[in-house]
Amino acid sequence: MSEEMAQGPAVTPEQRKEALVERVFGSAIGFMELLSIYVGERLGLYRALADGGAATAPELAAATGTDERYARE
Repeated sequence: MSEEMAQGPAVTPEQRKEALVERVFGSAIGFMELLSIYVGERLGLYRALADGGAATAPELAAATGTDERYARE
């Protein structure tokens, strides 16, 4: 049995690059999700929803004193 077969198929530099790109992209998406949660917490969006129940973006914006765009996003 050759060494390549014992260790599995060889990974090309292109495959390694693609794997790295996927990891970096996945990490960036995770960061953006955490940032969105942080901003929502700081704006009081989650507290307003917990206290008042379901709300539309305009209702949530009015309840928290924020712009409707931030409540919608």
